[in-house]
Amino acid sequence: MTDRRRDVSSTVYGQVIIILVYVPLLAFHGRRRPDVRTDGADVMIALAPRFVVSLTFVPAAIAIAVSKPVRETRTWPCAG
Repeated sequence: MTDRRRDVSSTVYGQVIIILVYVPLLAFHGRRRPDVRTDGADVMIALAPRFVVSLTFVPAAIAIAVSKPVRETRTWPCAG
């Protein structure tokens, strides 16, 4: 498994876990707290675009920012 694929799979896994935490809130209903259901839906709707952006825009922006040539130098802790 390549580093990129491993990073993407860990990102997807983490975001799916967060979304699944809010799924039980959709089953709540009653008189005491009727807005719990909408709170859970709001969080899930807010996380969906972040999920897409984290898989598309963020890697592209990082690739553009890091595309400059990198110069390797020895620093004092590594100079043996």
